[in-house]
Amino acid sequence: MENDSDGTDENNEEIELQPYYTVSTFRFAILNIITFNISGVYWIYKNWHVMKNNSGKNIIPFLRAFFAPIFIFSFCFNIKNDSDDKGISIPWNPIVLGIVYILVSFLYKLPQPYWLLTSFNFLPLLYMQNSMKEWNKANGFDEVNAGELSIWEKLVVALCYLLYFAVVVASFMPEAKK
Repeated sequence: MENDSDGTDENNEEIELQPYYTVSTFRFAILNIITFNISGVYWIYKNWHVMKNNSGKNIIPFLRAFFAPIFIFSFCFNIKNDSDDKGISIPWNPIVLGIVYILVSFLYKLPQPYWLLTSFNFLPLLYMQNSMKEWNKANGFDEVNAGELSIWEKLVVALCYLLYFAVVVASFMPEAKK
């Protein structure tokens, strides 16, 4: 089923639009870096779920998030199309953003410590999130999920930061000679 811009599917059944899942830029960056991008996959999953509900399409959000490098172009074009439907100009090209996301995602193949650059694969997602925030505003949704970190998130951040710090330090240590 295709979603028309007026919130109905092809059978003219009313679809209640849901806001995209967005968070503050600080939260998005910190959680992505220290969770080794697991937070980014969760963010993609949440937004695929919104896209499924808003469009009525029969997709499986979990698989699309798990295989994000395969489905990133579709993800980008969905955001672009939703933005275009609301007259929102996006400052990014879906193809370029998809390519950058894939390239940065595969930097984990680099030798130590350069593989750590893959921690920044959330940067292309920030462009998409900003467009989602504008779409939410254009559809009358208040900014959601954008507050400060909760106490549990702060605890997770602290624990993950320690793990991340240990991994970074270990990446720069010389290997033991045999």
